[in-house]
Amino acid sequence: MADSYSFPENEYILTGKVIKPHGLRGEIKIIPFSKQPDRICDYSTLVLVDTSGRLSSDLKVRKSRVAGNHAVLLLQGINTRDQAEAVNSCGVL
Repeated sequence: MADSYSFPENEYILTGKVIKPHGLRGEIKIIPFSKQPDRICDYSTLVLVDTSGRLSSDLKVRKSRVAGNHAVLLLQGINTRDQAEAVNSCGVL
């Protein structure tokens, strides 16, 4: 993993990374660090962390699916492609 994320490791586990927006309605494509994209789809809420260590609030997973070796998620509060681009390269906790 080229990016480094600072977060409270006693509270969270880094499960993946947002690699790009997917479509126009706010979906994001995630590469899972477990190499099992279906595992990320099991979560009902996630937290994003940027490279400066800033954590998002809990984000409800509204939709999820597997696409090859990746997961595609639609998270609460991310409704447009611009919003999805804003979380590009964030870590997924």
